[in-house]
Amino acid sequence: MEKIAFVICVNDEAEFNEAEYYIDDLIVPDGFIIEKIIIRNAPSMAAGYNKGMNASDARYKVYMHQDVFILSRDFISVVTGLFDVNPSLGILGVIGATNYPPSGDFVTAWNFGALTSMMSMPRFEEPKVGEAVRYATALDGLILITQYDVPFRDDLFTGWDFYDVSACFEHKRKGYNAGIICRPHSDPVCHHDAEACRIMNYYYFRDVMAVEYADIFPFEPGSNLEAENEDIDRKKALEDFYRILLSMEKNRSLETIMDLVLDNRKVIFGHRELASLKKIMLIARSEKENMEKIVFWQDGETINDLLAGLKTLRFAILRIKFKNDLSLMRKILNNDEYSYPAIAFASVFYIQDMNNYILTLAELFIERGQRQEFMELQNLIQKDIEWIFAQDERGIY
Repeated sequence: MEKIAFVICVNDEAEFNEAEYYIDDLIVPDGFIIEKIIIRNAPSMAAGYNKGMNASDARYKVYMHQDVFILSRDFISVVTGLFDVNPSLGILGVIGATNYPPSGDFVTAWNFGALTSMMSMPRFEEPKVGEAVRYATALDGLILITQYDVPFRDDLFTGWDFYDVSACFEHKRKGYNAGIICRPHSDPVCHHDAEACRIMNYYYFRDVMAVEYADIFPFEPGSNLEAENEDIDRKKALEDFYRILLSMEKNRSLETIMDLVLDNRKVIFGHRELASLKKIMLIARSEKENMEKIVFWQDGETINDLLAGLKTLRFAILRIKFKNDLSLMRKILNNDEYSYPAIAFASVFYIQDMNNYILTLAELFIERGQRQEFMELQNLIQKDIEWIFAQDERGIY
């Protein structure tokens, strides 16, 4: 039997469980078995991945973030097929760069690939007809697939940045190519369930990369130190603000905390938890307007409780979007866990093309004999779309 191992560093069990739901839905070709290597308490991504690499004898290994949902059910046959016909292809990804940015800032250099993400993504060019893989200089580490065991440089990349670029260069040093799976934008390989990436030590590890791989390309990092320092200061300020909110939980009401989020909503971007709290605040605004009370949060709940509640609702919505799977939303409705204003506003957050989503959601309400309730939810969704559009027009959303 041929084996493919999924190696995942986990510090969020809910995200991992949802990623596992998508792994378990993959088509497993005849002669293959799936192995899952879960690494908890990893000191760094590179160290965690090396531990996973050494724990499995699988030829094919998929190193992926815990918040990556693989959408292509034929994923295993696609990647193993690409490797089988390309012995020089050592590492695959779903987005990457096809050239070298002189500054070494690869995160801003990704120029090809196809995936969905909660983060804003540039519109990459479509692959050519019949193109299966495009060679790359480096790949984004949200998912890396290999057919040869090339150790990650955990001696140099001791955090959570640039382990992916380094992995591509380590493969290159051994004579292997990096490649991006070619898929049309309408059929992405996976979804990255991340609204922001902290990359707090990004510039430090970029400089480490530039020194170590000068034999690959003569990088010249730090050409815009003023902008880099401003970016670092902004990220630190957001981290400090979030810590302040957490410290207020014991002696302040959630409503006071959320008012602070509201007051700062225009500068809250690039921070995962704060971006989610902003969404929760807007859900509460909708509940208050449509129900004259807030039900998304209750007395005694913590910020982490609120974030977990939004995450569950998001997973239910994305399962409808990606899999036409109503099971999680059915459970939510059966248990009266969320208000209609909450479901409506969250749907607007996470769904761009509403047509198919609404049609699938309608099936669930018809099944429940709740046509009137569905009309109410549909009207709320339309109302929320119009409200957000109006806020965007005024530049205050």
